[in-house]
Order: sequence, then structure tokens, then C-alpha cells
Amino acid sequence: MTTRFKSLASAGAAVLLWMGGGSVQSALAQPTCGQDLCVCLGAAKNYEIVATKSAKMISTKLKQSDGSGGTYITPYPASVDDSVCATIGNFTGRMATDPGDDDAQLGTDAVLLNPAPKVAASFMAYKVAKVLTPAVTISGDLVTGGGSVKNPGAVSVAGSTDFSGNHAKVQPCQQALIDFQSASTALQALAPTQTVPLNKIALKGTDMDINAGPGTNVLNLTSISLKPTVTKSYGYVYSTPSTLNINLVPTTDVMVINVAKTVSIGKECGIAVLGGNPSRVILNVTGKKSMASIGADATVDPIVLVANGGITAARGSEVGNLFGKNVTLRGATGTTDLFCP
Repeated sequence: MTTRFKSLASAGAAVLLWMGGGSVQSALAQPTCGQDLCVCLGAAKNYEIVATKSAKMISTKLKQSDGSGGTYITPYPASVDDSVCATIGNFTGRMATDPGDDDAQLGTDAVLLNPAPKVAASFMAYKVAKVLTPAVTISGDLVTGGGSVKNPGAVSVAGSTDFSGNHAKVQPCQQALIDFQSASTALQALAPTQTVPLNKIALKGTDMDINAGPGTNVLNLTSISLKPTVTKSYGYVYSTPSTLNINLVPTTDVMVINVAKTVSIGKECGIAVLGGNPSRVILNVTGKKSMASIGADATVDPIVLVANGGITAARGSEVGNLFGKNVTLRGATGTTDLFCP
């Protein structure tokens, strides 16, 4: 499993010197979108998930054989360690048998922009002794754009709740929806700096390396597909996953991978960022109705941006920041990789 880095994203800045009135002055040039993903993403950089339509976090479970004729259940809570910004949110916890061990968890705020009289947020949990018990935990605030909340008894909010539509956290979320779509357009316009055969990556039970150099790195692809190979022997099943390694150097500013169609990451496969902070790498999936699918127990380090389509992450998978039209975590874990000034 890939170790995640959490550090401030560094941005290069040019110093301009000129003479005026006998004095020397200096100014810092603003980094471009291709030099700093924090600048590129604008207000979206402050959220773990941004969805122009819906964000779903669904805790789930897996029933397995114990090898002696019985079964056991493994819970997979859906969780993120930072804030969620979306038009509408659906959050489901308590999908296993033991209350409390499988709550859906938000590390900071939930900001859902639907206005009145629409529903902005919906929460779901099983009843314990016929009483609806909180199974979704929000460590920060629950804020809507004026829309209502369905099943408020299923959520525990550590901070404040505000459904007026006038809370100070509404406008930054609205801006985030605009900014990440603008970022996708700007990233797509960058000139490619390297290529791969057939302009696509298709791995099955193998690994591949992409080596980034100094400065801005851009790779344009039609698709990414990582699949495991599965073999059976004497009643046992063996799986060999695929891994795409993205290798950075200390002077790498950004690595942009523009994907025209789809990203499909199979079970136990992964995209790993090595040699630097994952916040310098982004998968920008650009096509109409495009999608990114992340399978069970997979790991995806880079930021994933799908402006016109959906992102799904299956049980046991580990992902970074996700920005899309629809974003669904089904028993997956999201970890913020963007730590911006």
C-alpha cells in the first residue's frame, strides 16, 4: 500500500527586478495553472470532495466464509478526512451488525448547496431498538444552501448546523464548483511534454512507470485501464494486481495526465506517486460523460478530476481528492493530499 505524503505544496515564483527612481524593487509572479495545482484548483483545493451534482458516502459490508462452514462480516465505513462540497449529499452508515464501528465519517464540514424547498442532504441508518440512531458523523459543520435535511436523527454534527442558505461557508463552496471545472479546461489546454505508445495505458497483472522531469509535465491519453490477473490452483484463487508508478523528482512542479475517455482501476490495483507529494499529480478526465472507476481495495494517490462525469470508489479502496459531477464512496476512504497555502 502506498504511503501518502502530507506537506505544504510548494510553488515556484519568479522574481522580477527593475529600476525606478533610483531604487530596486521586486515582485512575485503568480504561478500559472501548469505550475501549481493549488492555484489551478482555486476554491476547490479546500475540499476533499467537490461534486457539481451529488456526493454519496455509503458504508457497506462484505460477508465471507470463515473456512469452517460459518461466515463473518467485515464492515467498510465510508470516510473522508476533510470537507465535502456538493449540490446534494447522501450519506449512509451502520451497514454491519455492531453499532458504531461502521459510521460514515466526515473529517470536517458538509456543505450541500440545494436551495429550499429541495432536499439538500439525506442521512440513513438502521434503527436500534426501533430508534433511529446516528450513524453518520460530521466533525465540523452541516450547512445547506437553504435546502432541507432528510432524517436528521441519523447524523451527529460536532459543529453547527445552518439551513438558512446564508452561512458564510455557502459562497466558497459555490465558487469551488466553478473553479474545478475551469481548472479542467486549463489543464486540458496544456501542451504535452511526453507520450506513451498508442496514447493509452492498459495493464493486466503488470507494472509501468511514468517518469516526470523538472517543471511542468503533461501526458495526454485516451484511457487508463489497470486490471489484475486471476489464476486458480488447487481450489485457491491468486490475484496479481497492476500498478502504475508516477515517479517525481524534487524539481517537479506538476504532473498532469489528461484522459479523454475513462479511467478504470481494478481490484487491488493502484496508481502510486513516488518521490514527491501526490498533490503535484492530477488525473484530468475530460470527455463528455467520462468516468473514473476505482475498484475494491485499490489505491489511487493522485487527485482525480472528472468535470463532466462520475467518480466511484469501491469498498476498501483508498483515494485522494476527488472532483466530479457525481462522486460516490461506497465503503472507501478519502485522504486529503492537497495542503495549500
